[in-house]
Amino acid sequence: MRVFLDNAPGTTRADYAGWNRAYLQYFADTDLTTGETLVPTGTAAPAAPLVRNPARPSRFALEVAILPVPGWLVEVEVDAVYPAGVTLR
Repeated sequence: MRVFLDNAPGTTRADYAGWNRAYLQYFADTDLTTGETLVPTGTAAPAAPLVRNPARPSRFALEVAILPVPGWLVEVEVDAVYPAGVTLR
């Protein structure tokens, strides 16, 4: 997962903490042995994940000067692999 972050108008830095909170709503830190959700990281109060997803894709976030669509603050690129025998419709 590649993440590109732009600054919100009037700010000097991209909102990495906000991105982490959003990410953890779908890819929460989950103990792969017990299935329990660990306390999310970030500056806001912990929130329960929207999805209990066992996947934890590797990722990096990079602050950029501008994104291709005016007003966008986040662009995410993801490579996904489906198991053999899975057919997409």
